[in-house]
Amino acid sequence: MHAATVLVANVGSLLSGLIPTPLQIAPDASFRDGLLDVCVFAPRSLGDVTALLWKLARRRYAADRRMLYLQAREVRVESEPPLATQLDGDPAGLTPLVARAVPGGMRVLL
Repeated sequence: MHAATVLVANVGSLLSGLIPTPLQIAPDASFRDGLLDVCVFAPRSLGDVTALLWKLARRRYAADRRMLYLQAREVRVESEPPLATQLDGDPAGLTPLVARAVPGGMRVLL
Protein backbone atom coordinates (compact mmCIF):
# COMPACT_ATOMS: atom_id res chain seq x y z
CA MET A 1 0.00 0.00 0.00
CA HIS A 2 1.12 3.58 -0.52
CA ALA A 3 1.63 5.21 2.89
CA ALA A 4 3.04 8.45 4.25
CA THR A 5 4.04 6.93 7.60
CA VAL A 6 4.33 3.46 9.07
CA LEU A 7 4.75 3.30 12.83
CA VAL A 8 5.63 0.12 14.68
CA ALA A 9 4.82 0.63 18.35
CA ASN A 10 4.85 -1.30 21.56
CA VAL A 11 3.28 1.37 23.77
CA GLY A 12 1.27 3.35 21.25
CA SER A 13 1.37 6.97 22.42
CA LEU A 14 3.17 9.98 20.97
CA LEU A 15 4.20 13.30 22.47
CA SER A 16 3.67 12.12 26.05
CA GLY A 17 4.73 14.94 28.36
CA LEU A 18 4.97 17.45 25.52
CA ILE A 19 1.28 18.19 25.11
CA PRO A 20 -1.58 18.06 27.64
CA THR A 21 -3.02 14.85 26.15
CA PRO A 22 -0.62 12.49 24.35
CA LEU A 23 -1.76 11.10 21.00
CA GLN A 24 -2.76 7.46 21.40
CA ILE A 25 -1.85 6.21 17.92
CA ALA A 26 -2.76 2.56 18.35
CA PRO A 27 -6.17 1.63 19.76
CA ASP A 28 -5.12 -1.65 21.41
CA ALA A 29 -1.45 -0.98 22.20
CA SER A 30 -0.11 -2.67 25.33
CA PHE A 31 3.48 -3.39 26.26
CA ARG A 32 2.24 -6.48 28.12
CA ASP A 33 0.62 -8.39 25.23
CA GLY A 34 3.77 -9.53 23.39
CA LEU A 35 2.54 -7.90 20.17
CA LEU A 36 3.71 -4.95 18.13
CA ASP A 37 1.13 -2.49 16.88
CA VAL A 38 1.57 -1.48 13.26
CA CYS A 39 -0.02 1.84 12.33
CA VAL A 40 -0.15 2.72 8.63
CA PHE A 41 -1.18 6.26 7.79
CA ALA A 42 -1.98 7.13 4.17
CA PRO A 43 -3.28 10.70 3.91
CA ARG A 44 -3.62 12.03 0.37
CA SER A 45 -3.88 15.75 1.17
CA LEU A 46 -3.28 18.31 3.90
CA GLY A 47 -6.99 18.02 4.74
CA ASP A 48 -6.51 14.26 5.27
CA VAL A 49 -3.58 14.94 7.62
CA THR A 50 -5.70 17.34 9.65
CA ALA A 51 -8.60 14.86 9.76
CA LEU A 52 -6.30 12.02 10.90
CA LEU A 53 -4.76 14.11 13.67
CA TRP A 54 -8.25 15.13 14.84
CA LYS A 55 -9.38 11.47 14.86
CA LEU A 56 -6.30 10.45 16.85
CA ALA A 57 -6.78 13.28 19.34
CA ARG A 58 -10.38 12.11 19.87
CA ARG A 59 -9.31 8.42 19.92
CA ARG A 60 -11.61 7.53 17.03
CA TYR A 61 -10.06 4.52 15.33
CA ALA A 62 -13.06 3.33 13.31
CA ALA A 63 -12.49 2.11 9.77
CA ASP A 64 -10.93 4.80 7.62
CA ARG A 65 -9.27 4.42 4.24
CA ARG A 66 -6.42 6.61 5.51
CA MET A 67 -5.56 4.46 8.55
CA LEU A 68 -4.77 0.78 8.97
CA TYR A 69 -3.98 -0.99 12.26
CA LEU A 70 -2.45 -4.44 12.55
CA GLN A 71 -0.81 -6.47 15.32
CA ALA A 72 2.01 -8.98 14.96
CA ARG A 73 4.91 -10.54 16.83
CA GLU A 74 7.28 -9.65 13.98
CA VAL A 75 7.01 -6.98 11.30
CA ARG A 76 9.00 -6.24 8.15
CA VAL A 77 8.56 -2.83 6.51
CA GLU A 78 9.83 -2.48 2.93
CA SER A 79 9.78 0.42 0.51
CA GLU A 80 10.82 1.16 -3.03
CA PRO A 81 13.09 3.09 -3.05
CA PRO A 82 14.64 2.41 0.38
CA LEU A 83 13.73 5.14 2.89
CA ALA A 84 15.28 6.40 6.12
CA THR A 85 14.02 4.80 9.32
CA GLN A 86 14.01 5.92 12.95
CA LEU A 87 13.94 4.13 16.28
CA ASP A 88 12.45 6.37 18.95
CA GLY A 89 13.49 9.44 16.94
CA ASP A 90 17.07 8.33 16.28
CA PRO A 91 18.32 7.45 12.76
CA ALA A 92 18.31 3.66 12.18
CA GLY A 93 19.39 3.21 8.58
CA LEU A 94 17.22 2.44 5.59
CA THR A 95 14.32 0.12 4.88
CA PRO A 96 13.77 -2.76 5.03
CA LEU A 97 13.16 -2.56 8.76
CA VAL A 98 12.48 -5.67 10.82
CA ALA A 99 10.98 -5.37 14.31
CA ARG A 100 10.25 -8.23 16.69
CA ALA A 101 8.44 -8.29 20.04
CA VAL A 102 10.50 -9.95 22.77
CA PRO A 103 8.21 -10.56 25.77
CA GLY A 104 10.08 -9.87 29.01
CA GLY A 105 13.08 -8.65 27.01
CA MET A 106 13.55 -5.49 29.05
CA ARG A 107 13.06 -4.40 32.63
CA VAL A 108 12.11 -0.83 33.40
CA LEU A 109 12.50 0.70 36.84
CA LEU A 110 10.30 3.69 37.62
